[in-house]
Amino acid sequence: FCKTPPPPPRPISKKMNETSVHNRQKSTEKKQVTTPLLIPEEDELKNSSLVSLDIGDAAAEQGHDKAMNLEGFSVSQGSYHTIRMKHVLIVTWVAYAAYIIGRKPFGVVRFNVQKEINLSPMMSSMVDTAFLTTYSFGQIFYASLKNKYSSKTIIALGLLGSATCTLMFSTTSVPLFMVFLWGLNGIFESFGWPSCVSVVTPWLAPHERGRVMGVWGSCQAVGSLLGNWIAASLLMWGWRWSYYGVTACVGASAVGVYLLLSEHPNRSGFVSPQQWIQGFRTGDLSNCSETSVDGEKLLQQQQQQQTVPGSPASQTMTTFQLAALPCTIDIALSYFCQKLIRYSLLSWLPYYLTIELGYSTVMAGYVASSFDFGGIIGSMASGVFSDWHQGGKRRIGACVIYLQLGAGSLLLFSIMGGVMKSSMSATCIISGLVGFFFFGCDTLMTGATLQDLAERLNVPQHAGSISGFVGGIGSIGAILQGPVTAYLATNYGWNSVFYFLILLSMVAIACMARPVMMERRSG
Repeated sequence: FCKTPPPPPRPISKKMNETSVHNRQKSTEKKQVTTPLLIPEEDELKNSSLVSLDIGDAAAEQGHDKAMNLEGFSVSQGSYHTIRMKHVLIVTWVAYAAYIIGRKPFGVVRFNVQKEINLSPMMSSMVDTAFLTTYSFGQIFYASLKNKYSSKTIIALGLLGSATCTLMFSTTSVPLFMVFLWGLNGIFESFGWPSCVSVVTPWLAPHERGRVMGVWGSCQAVGSLLGNWIAASLLMWGWRWSYYGVTACVGASAVGVYLLLSEHPNRSGFVSPQQWIQGFRTGDLSNCSETSVDGEKLLQQQQQQQTVPGSPASQTMTTFQLAALPCTIDIALSYFCQKLIRYSLLSWLPYYLTIELGYSTVMAGYVASSFDFGGIIGSMASGVFSDWHQGGKRRIGACVIYLQLGAGSLLLFSIMGGVMKSSMSATCIISGLVGFFFFGCDTLMTGATLQDLAERLNVPQHAGSISGFVGGIGSIGAILQGPVTAYLATNYGWNSVFYFLILLSMVAIACMARPVMMERRSG
């Protein structure tokens, strides 16, 4: 039963071992080209070179180390991070700040216009109503425009149209023509947000989406401050000069967008994070001949479904098809309530501080600005919080938390009125808290949350259109806030206004019930 021991294994030389490993790597690379790729988990995506924003090296390995075409100029050896920062995030941030600037001058020069051309208060309010109405409908039906033109074209066209309207407004003294021009400006202004979201979405990975969109969303508050400053600083030469200054800023931004903006990552030689998750790599781009209006390569199953309008991979969806997507109406109704609350405070807070608390007009303006400053911080903080909350997988739940805390901060207005009369610091803290939560919820709800929803519904290419639809429904709330707030304050007092806004917060939370359930089911 004694057996001769087997001979020792043949020693493998270092050279043979390296050759074997090289052959296995080569075989693996061939399999990746000829067989379907596995979809990596999100943790794997975070560790990949794409999401760490160092894709320039990955592109070079795939043979894409040549100069890359960026809509009229080339960037040699451009990295994903550099292109995304300089030609996407910064350009769209400036562009949307310019959109905000383009809608500000009338609010600043209203009194001067009324005095110079004898514009009645009723006609003045019609100018505002015309803008808000056309702005709302422009966003709701934005999808019809997006089906035909690229986001870059729409952004530049909207800025150019807004600049033209502001310039023409400065040349007229006819009230009805002013109403028409400002209504037309509302249509052009409605192009801004959904188009910018469409451009930014494919450049962001899911785990970073909240904080990036939170910081990016600060363009709204910064644009508002700049718009007021530009119009006010030129007012010494007459209200028409305020419009000239705004026209120059908005028009220059349109040119900058046309020259500098890069749209989809595919147009720069990279795969998007969404395509990476689906298993595509840079080498697959050379096998695709079809592209969307934004330059996205239609890969494999996308090309098959492209011919079916309204299918998940289709590049064309109507407004009614967007409304039929699960949970879109729910979020839109919640945003309607949230925007009515925010615009009511934006429009009436200085008046409330003057009439109810006895502040001077100048001091009320300064104190009310704490609402905006709280909003800037809240917008950034909401993105960081949404990325941290449940690992970035519960952004709808994060919106609900912000709405709950916002309702609590609104309650302070009614129960601490006596303290606010005697302490401006307390008033600043309370109004800042309200701005923190409602601005934060606004940025989160119309940005990263809808981008996540579009991915869950397998329509990431329509994130901008969904954002436009939700924003359009919300803008109806902005239209209604004026008469609703005035009626309640006049007939029942300001405490009734705040209780009504708290009730609206509860309705907004209730509308999010179905989206929260869908988010939890999706894991």
